[in-house]
Formats: sequence, structure tokens, C-alpha cells
Amino acid sequence: MHLQYSKKYRVAVFAWNNLGRSVESNVWQVRTAQDVPYQPILHQPILGECNSINITWSPPTREALGDPVTDYIAQIKRTGSKELGLIVHHLTFQSRPRV
Repeated sequence: MHLQYSKKYRVAVFAWNNLGRSVESNVWQVRTAQDVPYQPILHQPILGECNSINITWSPPTREALGDPVTDYIAQIKRTGSKELGLIVHHLTFQSRPRV
């Protein structure tokens, strides 16, 4: 069985023979380890005025592995540049930042 990250599972053990199954053992509720969230889906950037770009994105799909998203960070840098570029922190899914 392949377990998913950050999910709750119920674990119990039974004994079995040709006459049948035992009563279940003590039951443990466990949660698998957390993982980083899956990447968001960036939509086509829209050029705004001559010096702005509007970006939007969708959160990772529900089927994606990883923990829930608590924050987004957007980064933009000029192609070929070695500088880190502009970083915008603490964005939410509803945000439509102008970069």
C-alpha cells in the first residue's frame, strides 16, 4: 500500500487462521509525515502598462501530493540576469499582484 503524505490512517492488526478472524488489536490513529506543497499552476502573464505584468495562478490540484499551501511567493527576474530579482512575499490565491 502506498501511503500519501500528511494523511491520517487507522492501523489495527487481526490474527487469522482456517476458523476465522480474531477481534482487532488496539487501534492506532497515525498521520504520515508532511511534505512541501505541489507547485501552483501559473496562468499566461498579461502585459499591463509599459512597465507592469499581471500574473495569476491556481493552487495545486486536490489530487496533488503535499501539504496545504499557507503562502505564495512570486519572483521575477530579467532573462540572463544573475541577480535574484524582485520577490513579492505573502501572496494569497486571490491576489493578483502587479509586478
